[in-house]
Amino acid sequence: MRQAGRSLPEYRKAVENMNNFMEICYNTDLVTELTLQPVARFDVDAAIIFSDILIIADVLGCDVNFLRNVGPRIKPIKNPKELKSPQDIEAKILPILNAIKKVRSQLSKKKPLIGFAGGPWTVASYIIEGGSSKTFSKVLNFYPSYLKEIIERITEATIIYLIKQIEFGADVIQLFDSNAGALSEPLFKEYVIEPTKRITLAIKDRFSDFPIIGFPRSAGNLYKDYCEQTGVSAGLSFEFSFSKICQTLQKECPNKTSPTIAVTDKANKLKNEGKKICVLAAGEPDFDTPDHIKKAAIQAISEGKTKYTAVDGTRELKEAIINKLRKDNNLEYTLNQICVGTGAKQVLFNLFMATINSGDEVIIPAPYWVSYVDMVSLFGGLPVVVECKQNFKLTAAIIEKARITKKTKWLILNSPNNPAGAVYTCDELKDIAQILLEYPHMNVVTDDIYEHIIYDEKFFYYRSG
Repeated sequence: MRQAGRSLPEYRKAVENMNNFMEICYNTDLVTELTLQPVARFDVDAAIIFSDILIIADVLGCDVNFLRNVGPRIKPIKNPKELKSPQDIEAKILPILNAIKKVRSQLSKKKPLIGFAGGPWTVASYIIEGGSSKTFSKVLNFYPSYLKEIIERITEATIIYLIKQIEFGADVIQLFDSNAGALSEPLFKEYVIEPTKRITLAIKDRFSDFPIIGFPRSAGNLYKDYCEQTGVSAGLSFEFSFSKICQTLQKECPNKTSPTIAVTDKANKLKNEGKKICVLAAGEPDFDTPDHIKKAAIQAISEGKTKYTAVDGTRELKEAIINKLRKDNNLEYTLNQICVGTGAKQVLFNLFMATINSGDEVIIPAPYWVSYVDMVSLFGGLPVVVECKQNFKLTAAIIEKARITKKTKWLILNSPNNPAGAVYTCDELKDIAQILLEYPHMNVVTDDIYEHIIYDEKFFYYRSG
């Protein structure tokens, strides 16, 4: 939306009296307005600050101008000494930083604000070529020692610029290396990977978990090296082959056999060999489906109840669930609060798919059902496994010691527990709830599938509220 926003009628109206694009970029109020325009019109998931990748070139002393229907024009530099000191840029970038602060205060807390800068190589190519280029002949034939020093200065200035953006409210940082595809593999590693790595390390040193996106446009097969060696997530340019993406994912993320299936297959193999085996892998009873359930299924088929139904469950089924919750658990729900799935795994899978963003953390008390970790990981979440050695239960004390951060999205509670069979008492759940009240950003998902499979004097307590 940083580029697409410039096509909006409200954008054209807002800038109609502005003659210089760079003046727009340094106008705090106008940058704030332009940043929020696409959000207001399209309700996009995030906002990206309205600016340009050549801000660093401009604050380092290059004369950056944008010509209508032509693009950026810069007086080419011939020597790194022509650049100002990176330490002298803060005063000139202050209007942009104030715009970031202002946007962040007006933007929904649910929408991240993306700050950005041009990649050092790309900025260097612009100020040596004097603008955009198709051949990059000047920069590729520039004195190597001079080019290296120019990139180093731009890198230092970019670090200062991006750290300031974070301090003023940016939630994510992106590096646009738009000209990365012009480089051979050795030069790509020297002029793109190494500066990006240096920037990333500097940011992570101050903000350890801060999300950084890289965009080495047209890097082709070097995308993988870029991600692995810089530690950033990469955005893919439009010319990147979708089939290539699929092939890479299949290679890097091979199919993983379900632990439950693996154990069941092994047990069946031993059974076929004549050995007596009690299989505890799959969560299913060891007796046949009761006759009244079989008869009800047959009757439904005979009555023609074989067509598509509402995705979230039929009214009759929802009403039965509401009655069950009222009778067994003293809980009141309405029809629009009930959603039916094909089983616990599908419901949990859909829940995590809908709510987990990359980097979100999910606390999983151990021992745990084997599928929890895989489902969380599949959607980019981070499983935080917490060992529960005392009676296999999570306690208030353990939660207090757990690594709860601003990224913690879910706590999974499973009672009766699979595989340990531990059942939480009412007082234990109250203690846990009291601690969780201190973390209003966290959600709790309860997996109560084994509610009625209790074989001793223990009672199942349902967590509500």
